[in-house]
Amino acid sequence: MKKMLMAALLCFALIGVAMPGLAYAQSDQELTEEQRIKEMRINIEKLECEAGMNDTLKTDASILATGITMGTDKTIYGATNGAIYKSHSDDRTIGSWGNDNNGWVDCRSEFQFPGGEGEGYCWGWIGKYITVSDSGSQNCNVIFTGRYEGILNGLCKVVSPDVGVSIYAQVYDVTDGGFIKIAEKKIVERKGVLTSIPNNIEDDINHTVSCELKGGHNYLVRLRLYTEAEAGVSPLSNEQMQEINTESETDGILEWSLSDFHNDGAGGQGVDYTKVKFDW
Repeated sequence: MKKMLMAALLCFALIGVAMPGLAYAQSDQELTEEQRIKEMRINIEKLECEAGMNDTLKTDASILATGITMGTDKTIYGATNGAIYKSHSDDRTIGSWGNDNNGWVDCRSEFQFPGGEGEGYCWGWIGKYITVSDSGSQNCNVIFTGRYEGILNGLCKVVSPDVGVSIYAQVYDVTDGGFIKIAEKKIVERKGVLTSIPNNIEDDINHTVSCELKGGHNYLVRLRLYTEAEAGVSPLSNEQMQEINTESETDGILEWSLSDFHNDGAGGQGVDYTKVKFDW
């Protein structure tokens, strides 16, 4: 019984007061949340760089044919390109994308202990390659329109697991096989420990990325979705977790975390891409 009480106190100390949303608290817990987001951003930057060789512009006439004229406002509907990257080959991390209904990208990361412990991610993007005609350079507001929907959830009987999501609008210069991020805009970003109460996240995308575009250059304009989760990777050993589970006379899941932005299609959970406007 004492071990059960100690485990409960440890869990409550980590997740804070049981209430909807991430366990944001005062002072040091807010700093911890900032540190978690910073760590997630560093991991994402590394993954984006590793994927750059795949995401850079390929010599394709259909891609190169999508052009805009410098200084002339233009709206381009629909995405034509995308990609999915994930840490695990099984269904703990899944993702998909498509260019139907203007384009969409879906990702989900889910881990549980016992039976599916670990930590990992699924991320992807949906967007379009474009070319800018003329010479010189000029500032441009790249306005993304779309929507996103998903859920962050978790269950804690021992130590509350981390779970996170990040959605950004991005502009990359992919001229001559390069892959350089020139500007981005945060749409939503959450990272932290969870209570067992679901956290529903849903809103429209109407975000502007301000940047300098150059004539004769090729660009990738995209919406990037990243999900991550973990379970069974707490400082307590597996034997301690199993002992707590046995003494509490409960079978089943001790830890579970879910970042679910996956619907395997347009609409519903995930990120939907509608259009991009180039406003000079």
